[in-house]
Amino acid sequence: MLTVALHRKMPPEEARALSFVTLVTANFALIFINRSQHETVLAGFRRPNPMLWGVLVATLVVLAVVVYLPGLRTIFAFGPLHADDITVCLSAGVGTFLALALLKRGIRAAPFRPG
Repeated sequence: MLTVALHRKMPPEEARALSFVTLVTANFALIFINRSQHETVLAGFRRPNPMLWGVLVATLVVLAVVVYLPGLRTIFAFGPLHADDITVCLSAGVGTFLALALLKRGIRAAPFRPG
């Protein structure tokens, strides 16, 4: 993401913020995919886990504060993100989730044949 942002001539601070937010959304995709090794992805969403949702909300609040408050943004050397940047970050997270879900489904469907 950093390379794409710099190629688009984004200032380095904005590219850094874009990459960091994308990393956070991709990590959430990993968390949701790995909730269960034996259930479908949708079954994992239906199973209650208040701690997971609490961590998700707290992380998003802290992330928003760091990205949008100028003082904290300066500490992290981030630039401001715009609506289209947030869309790119969320799309990358959703894309990661979908790719991993398809991969997980394919791995689960393939028979294990040791070497």
